[in-house]
Amino acid sequence: MKGWRPFLSFFLCALSFFSLAQELTLVKSHPLKVNEKELHLDQFGNRFIILNNELRKLDTKGSFVASYSDPIQGNITSLDLLNPLNPLIYYRSSNLLRVLDNRLNNLREYNLSLNFQDPAFITAAAEGSIWIYNQNTDQIQRYSLLESRVINSSPIFSQALNDPESEVLQLSSSYDRVLVQLKSKGSYFLLVFDAQGALQRKLKLKDLPLAISHFNQRLLLLYENQLLELIDLGSFQRLSLLSPQAQTKQIFYFHPRLYLQTDNQLFEYRLSLP
Repeated sequence: MKGWRPFLSFFLCALSFFSLAQELTLVKSHPLKVNEKELHLDQFGNRFIILNNELRKLDTKGSFVASYSDPIQGNITSLDLLNPLNPLIYYRSSNLLRVLDNRLNNLREYNLSLNFQDPAFITAAAEGSIWIYNQNTDQIQRYSLLESRVINSSPIFSQALNDPESEVLQLSSSYDRVLVQLKSKGSYFLLVFDAQGALQRKLKLKDLPLAISHFNQRLLLLYENQLLELIDLGSFQRLSLLSPQAQTKQIFYFHPRLYLQTDNQLFEYRLSLP
């Protein structure tokens, strides 16, 4: 019977690839301009492009909508589109966070230097708050922008992983959870936390993801070998398939819509899952 186990494992894996691929339907494709290679998408399909110190917004057809720039602050470090009506932009050089409206007008700004020396990653959270990876304490902290204070903190990563050399690589969130991608002891992991910063699950990844997209209950990862891995964050079931577009470099997943970006095209698919 032992001889059947490798075959059974291969058969189930192949079945998973086939069944998931059957549910992936191409809807349309969008040609991209040269300056759209560093692309971000919101859940409505609007495109956002960071060009050094300028943020541009394009509609679903690629037509210009608005732009925002503050050359005094230098280059924009990161953009968060969890709430597409209020994008967050972060300037790490000045530790400044700005909240924009849907026309990219500046609504509010927060000087995070008052509470944090050098936050490495920032992502939006619920109820007027953000998640910050605090390098000094080696944990993520939920910071209320309204109250100007930390309201939740995770366990210390190096202690939780029993690895003082662990390295945080990326941070992303939805309104009810936050995900931390990190490297520990030569392997790559994903730590899943709830909205209060309590650790829910530690997932070992196949390799270093080329791209990650997180939307509600689902997480999609793209690896360099063009493997796509879908993880249900409720059941933690994992499904895999190969990207139908060769040379996929970025993914944007807003169930049931899946966007695959190559060097010069943005392909929109429909992923039909229960």
